[in-house]
Amino acid sequence: MTNTTTPNPLPEVLSKDHVFLSVESTDLNGRIIKIQIVDHQGNFLLDTLVHPRWKIKENCEASRKHRITNAIAKDAPRWKDLLPTIKKLTAGKKVIVYNDKFVNAVFYTTSAKYKTEFITLDLFCLMAATAQIIGAWSEYRQDYIPIKLFNACYDNDINYNDNKKALMLYKLADFLKTK
Repeated sequence: MTNTTTPNPLPEVLSKDHVFLSVESTDLNGRIIKIQIVDHQGNFLLDTLVHPRWKIKENCEASRKHRITNAIAKDAPRWKDLLPTIKKLTAGKKVIVYNDKFVNAVFYTTSAKYKTEFITLDLFCLMAATAQIIGAWSEYRQDYIPIKLFNACYDNDINYNDNKKALMLYKLADFLKTK
């Protein structure tokens, strides 16, 4: 079996009511410690740290990569207090994320650790769509090869900002919708 050209899914997805969501977590199976939601015009609806409740381990991925520490997040709102806002901003909308499996996992883990309700989001994976649109196909895997958000932005002349990932999703989707 070989790759067959499939239509670009972005025009259809972007024609629906949607938002772009990005999260940072303490680690791959950790708690959400930053969340951003951007609307269909690239405006931030939510951009906040999340109080970690438990200490963020020093030298964990979040501390090293995202520079989010206990001191920085100590006055941030708690997950349980953010849930109503997150639900309201995502209700009835397609939620465009980069790496849907990761986002779904950290939403589940965060909810489980804080003993709060799990929000089921209608996710669309921009990472998978980007690989499909750019054409990174692996004959060996018989699947598209994931592309890091930084690389997808860089390769398409989008000025990347690690602190505004939800906005990067908006800009990448806007660029790729005509490809």
